[in-house]
Amino acid sequence: MKENIKIGFIGAGTMGKAIIKGLINSKFLPKENIMASEVLDTTAKQVSEELNIAVTLDNKEVVKNSDIIILCVKPFNIKKVLEEVRNKLSKEKMIVSIAAGINTESIEDTINKEIPVIRVMPNTPAVVGEGMTAICKGKYTNNEQMENIIHSSSALFFILKIPPD
Repeated sequence: MKENIKIGFIGAGTMGKAIIKGLINSKFLPKENIMASEVLDTTAKQVSEELNIAVTLDNKEVVKNSDIIILCVKPFNIKKVLEEVRNKLSKEKMIVSIAAGINTESIEDTINKEIPVIRVMPNTPAVVGEGMTAICKGKYTNNEQMENIIHSSSALFFILKIPPD
């Protein structure tokens, strides 16, 4: 994985915060390289103060400033968020989704670009650092990109690699 990687979270609710805390605690990357977005100003301020990271109300800003974009929003919001940010996405970026029931093909179809997409399905014990996750890659994700996500997640979860959905 490239040095000084920047990871952006669209959504910093319970699971998003758990993953961010895990990344910070694992020292995988400095917290200055982590950014998040939230819908409500009060939530954004609370998350920023709690985790000491930059939090914005602008999803496009997160995408613009991140190499890896982790979608931590409810499944019913995925399409709306992807349509909002799709023009800021390029082949140099990667999308990781934790949205239950949303497969990689659905994400690829919505963004309509050849961008690496990985689906990660963490379970709730991840909130306390005892999680397990299944992970699969989309059709534009190569093996090196998949292994980079597995490596960066291994401090947070026990990982089960599954075939593409």
